[in-house]
Amino acid sequence: MGFCVEALERPEAMRRWSDWCRSFCEIVKASEGRYTRRGLHWHAFAEGLVPSISGHAARRQYLQIEPETFFVVPENWSTGFGVRAAGAAMPDLTFLTNDLYVFPESLEWTMVFTHEAGYGPYFTRREWCSVPPG
Repeated sequence: MGFCVEALERPEAMRRWSDWCRSFCEIVKASEGRYTRRGLHWHAFAEGLVPSISGHAARRQYLQIEPETFFVVPENWSTGFGVRAAGAAMPDLTFLTNDLYVFPESLEWTMVFTHEAGYGPYFTRREWCSVPPG
């Protein structure tokens, strides 16, 4: 299975990441005052603040997605800002044991891979993450 991968420049990565945070973590910001829980975005998924499915159910849902251009952005940007990629199937990035956020340009869904065994991955759709009124 082949992939086309292009490194993101910092300005685009920042814009994509900001869009991701507003799409999937507004509910976290409403309760925590920031987009993270205990310093990491994926902790909000692990602790149930962001509605999601996890583990094998998340992986099945994600791998059934029709392949499209997508972004992979790491939690820690010290090794790079992420990539734009496309391929014949969505990649299972569990083996990388890194905190990675995968999402399409449309931000319809996201898959969250974590560095910790026993946590995740997590899959959610944008419509599951709306902030309740009030």
